[in-house]
Parts: sequence; C-alpha cells; structure tokens
Amino acid sequence: MPIETWPGITADVLEITGRAALPFGLLAVGAALKPEAVPGHAGPIAISSVVQFGLKPACAALLIAATGLSDTAAAAVLVIFMAPTAPSAYILARQLGGDTATMASIITFQTMLAFLAMPLIMAIVLG
Repeated sequence: MPIETWPGITADVLEITGRAALPFGLLAVGAALKPEAVPGHAGPIAISSVVQFGLKPACAALLIAATGLSDTAAAAVLVIFMAPTAPSAYILARQLGGDTATMASIITFQTMLAFLAMPLIMAIVLG
C-alpha cells in the first residue's frame, strides 16, 4: 500500500523519519571515525578505493562502449558505478558485527576521494 494512502498522521511521521535516515547514517559514521586509526586501515582503504574508482569505472566504460550509450546515459552509468561507499554500509557492519572502524575509514576516505576522482574519470571516459 502506498504511504500516501496510510491513515492520518502516520504517513507524515514515516516520511519525516525516512528523510532523516541518511543524515543519521552520516552522523554515525562521523562519530565512529577515529583519525588516529586511519593509517592502520590503509590496506582495506586502498583495495576498496582501487575497486571503486578503478575497476568499476573500467567495467562501466566497457559497457558504455559495447552498448553505444548517449552522453547523458553514459554519464549516469559512470556515476552509479563509482559512487563512494554508502553510509548504510557502516550501519550494516555494526548490526552484523563487522569492523566498524575500518568501514568508517573507508566511507570517509572514498567520499573525499570522490570529489577528485569522479570528475577526472568522467572526463577521461566521456572525453
């Protein structure tokens, strides 16, 4: 049943709560980040970043070339393939007993790296 058809105030409460999920996830990652521990996570950060900004964009470029997508569609595919790791990965790691400190470091580093890597990769692939 669509949320708009829920009775009374229920739809409004759920909509407001849903909008707050991403900011709360980012706050949780920020609270868990320990800058002094980041150098100890260099290996997982490097591996995940090479996959995120190297391997995945290369796969996207092959798909774009194979399908002959237009510039707009090609740009959308690239953005989807190389978007940094989502903050929800930290919440999932926490709920499943994973390494939350490493996950917080990966999310933070990839988000910062994305500001430089994404425009550069877009320019290279889309020419």
